[in-house]
Amino acid sequence: MPMVLYNGGSSWTACRRFRDTLDGQEWFGEELLDFQYILIDVHEYTEERLLELSNLIGMVFLLERKPDIPSFMEQLQRLTRALEELPPEFFPIFQTWIKLVTNRGLSEENKRKVSDIIDRFTEPKEVRNMISHLEKAFEGFEFKAKQEGIAEGRAEGRAEGRAEGRVEGRAEVAKRMLDLGMDIQTIAKATGLTMAQIGELSRPK
Repeated sequence: MPMVLYNGGSSWTACRRFRDTLDGQEWFGEELLDFQYILIDVHEYTEERLLELSNLIGMVFLLERKPDIPSFMEQLQRLTRALEELPPEFFPIFQTWIKLVTNRGLSEENKRKVSDIIDRFTEPKEVRNMISHLEKAFEGFEFKAKQEGIAEGRAEGRAEGRAEGRVEGRAEVAKRMLDLGMDIQTIAKATGLTMAQIGELSRPK
């Protein structure tokens, strides 16, 4: 999670997105590396707010220790009460960060779904509902991936079965042709089997 803690005297004017710093970036598509960092300008906050912000950063660091989504969501559940007490102005920071974390490894379609869920909630008191919706979404992504994996496995199995069946069928024809005394070269042309395969069939078992 890229984060900049800024305490300079002048306003921060640098680009927040990595690709915006590159010349000619408009010529590149989605394959160009890109990320957006979170900017925290300490001069925009009172001392009290900075103390509260430190609590948010502490929670962020704690959550960052759980890189896989199931563990991350479990830790997020534990922090629900503390997150509900965030000052409202810190909630967009939390939302930006959680998008960055939960989008890791997701397809573009699923990234949009996650972002839509997060953007649906605008106040800290809605954190519990947001977490619940995110959990359901990730369960759906996992279920869909498993179903696609099962379907792919079945398709591969059927294809392999058909291929094996064709080979076995040709082998049976080749055996009958051998029994009729036909030469191996003719059998190879008729069945598509190699001469070595037909030679194996002609050996006594």
